[in-house]
Amino acid sequence: MNGGPQFTYVSLDEARIVLDQLLGEGKRTTTDRVAVPHALFITPPLATAGLTEREARAQGRNIRVSRENVADIIAMPRAYTVEETRGVMKFIVDADTDLILGAALLTIEGQEFINVVTLAMRHGITATELRDSIYTHQLDRSVQRGLRQRGAMGLSRRGPSAPVDEPSEPARWTLSSLSYFDLKKSGACRSVPGRPDVGSATVGE
Repeated sequence: MNGGPQFTYVSLDEARIVLDQLLGEGKRTTTDRVAVPHALFITPPLATAGLTEREARAQGRNIRVSRENVADIIAMPRAYTVEETRGVMKFIVDADTDLILGAALLTIEGQEFINVVTLAMRHGITATELRDSIYTHQLDRSVQRGLRQRGAMGLSRRGPSAPVDEPSEPARWTLSSLSYFDLKKSGACRSVPGRPDVGSATVGE
């Protein structure tokens, strides 16, 4: 036993290290591990990686914090489809370098989303680059939306750089930024009789 994290995927990495040391180039070591993800398979799953907000502040880091309840993310239809809107998404970002220091995803399929986040953390991909990349649905609605919220990227549904404690103005959405699920949840979209998967939208100014 090496005293490290007791996870199956960590033991797989240890097997690769041993194999490389015995039969390979001997370059793989446990020191290569950065941002090892953790997942607790409760309902909804809790996935974490890197520093917590408390740990980052204790280290004296200049950070931005992004946090939003899953129930408030109307552009994340998967949570509504499976009727599991409990949870929260939180990112800790270095304010000076824009690098992601940590994340906690208490959300449906959070155990999958965290792998994209840790990949970015290991390879120095900034929060802005991760946010602005193109993903297949629904990963685009989850990780990107979490990074768009106030604090981490200075962007939110309330507009750019809105302080947390200021009163918000009504959200202003463009039609191109709305999905069918967004419109249906807001009451602006009506299902076509006999076709619950199809709807017609009425969008006011």
